[in-house]
Amino acid sequence: MDKPEVSVVLTTCNRATTFLPRAIRSVLKQKFKNFELIIIDDASSDGTAETVKSFQKTDARIRYIRLKKNFGCDTRGKNMGIKAAKADLVAFLDDDNAFRPDHLTVLKKVLDRNPYIHLVYGDRWVHPSKELESEGHKEGVGVYSEFNPFLLKQRNYIDTSDVMARKEALTEVGGFDEKLRKFIDWNLWWRLVKVGKRLKRVAVIITDYYIHDDMKSVREKEGQYNPMTGLFTPTFDHEECLIHCGAIGKPKKPKVAIFTLTLNRLGYTKQMFKSLHETVSYPFDHYVVDNGSTDGTKKYLKGLEKKGWIKQIIFNKENRGIPCASNQALDVMDPTRYTYVMKVDNDALFKTRGWLEAMLEVYKRNQMLCLSPYIEGLAGMPGGTPRLVYGTMAGEFLGMVEHLGGIVTIAPSRIFWDWRWPSSAFMQGGNDVLFCSYAQKLGYQLAYLENYKCEHNEGTIGQEERYPGYFKDKEYLRRKRYEPEGWK
Repeated sequence: MDKPEVSVVLTTCNRATTFLPRAIRSVLKQKFKNFELIIIDDASSDGTAETVKSFQKTDARIRYIRLKKNFGCDTRGKNMGIKAAKADLVAFLDDDNAFRPDHLTVLKKVLDRNPYIHLVYGDRWVHPSKELESEGHKEGVGVYSEFNPFLLKQRNYIDTSDVMARKEALTEVGGFDEKLRKFIDWNLWWRLVKVGKRLKRVAVIITDYYIHDDMKSVREKEGQYNPMTGLFTPTFDHEECLIHCGAIGKPKKPKVAIFTLTLNRLGYTKQMFKSLHETVSYPFDHYVVDNGSTDGTKKYLKGLEKKGWIKQIIFNKENRGIPCASNQALDVMDPTRYTYVMKVDNDALFKTRGWLEAMLEVYKRNQMLCLSPYIEGLAGMPGGTPRLVYGTMAGEFLGMVEHLGGIVTIAPSRIFWDWRWPSSAFMQGGNDVLFCSYAQKLGYQLAYLENYKCEHNEGTIGQEERYPGYFKDKEYLRRKRYEPEGWK
C-alpha cells in the first residue's frame, strides 16, 4: 500500500458488539479511499480483537494496536494513533460515532486548498437514545459555530470526531493531555490556538453523533454547571495550561535572536551590552547593523564579535534609515531558524535580572503575544503606553496595551517570516506603529511585563540634552524625506 493521504484514528474499549462495528463500517464506506484506519484498543476484554480481525480479512487498510494495560481514558489511545499515523493528515473517530460517506472528502478538500489552515472541522447530527430523548435530549444538529477563539474559551463547539488536522500541528503541542480525563479535545484545540495554529469550520454535517447512557459525558458531570451562563466551568485553566503537554515528544528548547541598530552614541551601546549580559543567562544570537558610525562604535562592535557576544555585524557606509537596517538584520539572521526574535535598541538599559527567562516562561503558555519589559524614561509615558487591562500568567504581572514603544520587543519569529518594514517609514516611531498594527491583525496581543524594568537610557529629554547633534540629524533626515520638494 502506498503512503495514505489520511490516517483515521479510531479509539475503542469494550464495545465490540455494540458500537464498534458501525464505526468501522462508516470509515470503510468513505467516498475518499486513500486512507488508513488505525484502531487503538484500550485493553478491551470483550473480544474487540476478534471483531477487528474480521474486518481486516477483507480490508488491508486497517491497522490494529492494543494497549497492554487499560488506561481508562482515550487520550493515550489517540496519542498512540497520532504517533503511528503514516499520513500527514489525521482524522479521529470515537467508537460510538460514525462518519457520513463524504466525511473525509469534505475535510480534506479544505486542507488541500488552504495550506495555512491547520485544523478543519464540520458539523454533526445528534441521535439521542430513547431513554435520553425522554429526558429532554433532542435529535438534530449539534452545537456549532464558525471558528471564534473568544467563544471557544467559553464553551467547546468542536467534537473530536468532526476534526481533521495536520499531524505536524498536533505533535508540535504534544497531542492530547494524558493528565486530563475531561475536556481533552477542548484543551487540545485551545493549546493549538495559543501556539498560533489556524482552525476553520466547514458548514456541512459530516458525522452522526450518538448520545447514550454509556457516554463519558453522561456518566460523569463535566465540570460545574453555571445556570446564569448555561456553561460548564472547565477542569483546566485556559490561561495557565502549558502549550506542550508532554504526551508526545518533548518541547523544543526555544532559540532566541536579538537584533540591534547602532549609529554613534558609543556610550549607550556599551551600557546596553553590559546590562544585557548582566541580566540574562539564557543563550541567544545577537545581530547588529551599524548605520555609519564615526565615533569608535565600529571598533567596539568588532571587539564584541571576537568575544562571542555578537554573531554577525553589517556595517553600512552611511545612515540607511531604521527600516532598511532592520530589514538587513532580519534577512541575515533568517527568522525561520529561531523561535523568538527580539529588537533591542542600543539605548536600552536593562535593570532587572531574569527578564528574558520570565518572557520565555510566559511563552510556554501563550505564544500569541508580543512582549516588552516595563520601560522607564519615556517622556510623557511612564512605563510605556497606557494599559488597557492587567492580568497574570506564569506568575508574572502583565499589562495589555494597543501599542508597544519598541525600545525592547520580543515576538514569535513567525511574525517576521513575511514581514519587512517599508522604506518609507524612515523614523523609529513609525516602525513600531506599523509592526504593532501588523501583529494585531494576525491575532497577537501586546503586553508589558510590569515587574521587569528597562530604562530608555537617560530618558528622552536627557538624550536630547547629551546628543543634540544626533537628534538634529534625525529631524533633518525626517523633514528631508517628508517635507515638500525644495525644503532645505
